Amino acid sequence: MPLTPSYEWSETDAEVVVSVPLRGTKASTADVYAADCFLKVNFAPYLLALDLHGTVDDARCRATARRGVLSVKLSKATPGRWGRLTFDDGGDKAAAKARREAALERKRESDAALAEAMKSRRISDERTTLRQMMGIEEAERQEIEGIKEDEKRRAEDDMYATFDRIEAEKRAQAEAKEEKKKKKAQGKSEGGKRERRVSWSDEQEGGGALASQLGAALAAASAAEAGVEELDVSQFGADVDLVDDIDDDDMMAELLAAGEGEAADAATGAPPAGPAGPAG
Repeated sequence: MPLTPSYEWSETDAEVVVSVPLRGTKASTADVYAADCFLKVNFAPYLLALDLHGTVDDARCRATARRGVLSVKLSKATPGRWGRLTFDDGGDKAAAKARREAALERKRESDAALAEAMKSRRISDERTTLRQMMGIEEAERQEIEGIKEDEKRRAEDDMYATFDRIEAEKRAQAEAKEEKKKKKAQGKSEGGKRERRVSWSDEQEGGGALASQLGAALAAASAAEAGVEELDVSQFGADVDLVDDIDDDDMMAELLAAGEGEAADAATGAPPAGPAGPAG
């Protein structure tokens, strides 16, 4: 059976203080339980159970330990002096017991309501925390989506820029190729003109030489017919030099005509025509 420890009490209009020596027991092992008209302090092997004279606000009960003494402060439900700490049952133990049980039942109901309120508050706090976390996660998600969108936009811009650069390079290559073709065609055209000019010059030079040789041969034939054994061809030099100033075709026609005439005179025995003198 537990022992009843010694205790002291004091009061003011607002509160009652009950002090219990712990007798070497640690304060952390002591159990304090207070109802609106009941106080229990338990630390083995001691148990203190008091039916209070008046009612207190058990929710505002505070216990402190100092120098081996446990002090329990109880706030009075109604201010005023009690004059005594314990309830006077007048010898009616049953009435005192019923009063205590009623106080304990109210305490249980109060504790249950308090627990429910704490549970509801905890749930509310958890929901608030969850909403805050969801809000943070949503903000982070939006930020991540924004980053992804920016990266996608930059990638698309880089891709289109690469396509534009490739197209520009293709156009530049095509233009360079076309320009090269034009220059090549222009070079071929100018080369053909130079070949035609060179061929025409060669023909002129060849025709002039042929005319000179033909003139010399005709002059030699005329001299032979006239009985001249040796003829200095250089005397036709001046006439031959003039051939360069005459069109090749006209010069050839005149030389051939002159040769044919001299041949005809030789066949008939007529002397070759000399240079025309001044008109008499």
